[in-house]
Amino acid sequence: MAKNRKKARGFSPEVRDPIENSGYETIFEKIVRRTNGEKKSLSWYKNELRSITDGMKLISGEKRDGQQAKETRDQNVLTIIPKRGRLYFFEYEAKSRWLPYYDTFPLLYMLGKGETPDTFYGANLHYLEPKKRIQIINNLKGDIVDIPRNIIHKYIKKQVKSLYLELAEPEWETSILLPVENFVKTSGSGKLPYKSEDVWQEIGKKYYERVKAHRIVSNDGSN
Repeated sequence: MAKNRKKARGFSPEVRDPIENSGYETIFEKIVRRTNGEKKSLSWYKNELRSITDGMKLISGEKRDGQQAKETRDQNVLTIIPKRGRLYFFEYEAKSRWLPYYDTFPLLYMLGKGETPDTFYGANLHYLEPKKRIQIINNLKGDIVDIPRNIIHKYIKKQVKSLYLELAEPEWETSILLPVENFVKTSGSGKLPYKSEDVWQEIGKKYYERVKAHRIVSNDGSN
């Protein structure tokens, strides 16, 4: 597990005052503020998240947050190079029109480089219903990779349409609840929405066919 990394303020008790510090409040921090320091249920978080967020706002918010002074930022990082063993949000447009569906805003655990320099592999946790993501995240925090084989995909770098938003580990439990998955299927020259529930049901049929390994965290893009 990565060590000596500063904690993000996601759902932790300490929340900066955006007015007092003249800083920008990211989506993660808005949710923390709305708890008023109280313990909330899973359904409460999901309802609050749905009310204020979508994928584009999340990326936009972190871009703006990164322009503030260090003491007013959270610890999520925007980068052009994803690193093995870390968790990312990014925008993606699949190249193949033959895919039955895909997620345009993956929540990706980075596994490593592909067979060619322009590809990489990752496990998109959005292909699992939220309660199953929790177990995956808990294992990863314990340096254990235990992931269903059918959520692992190859990605083409030039089809990534944004920077990579690297999520600090204390933010992971927040990120798996953000309702920002956006499954689509190609229809002619356009795209049609595809229900998340249908994806989760299909993926669940082979949930126990898994890839297991020790988590390796890379500090550079060599993977």
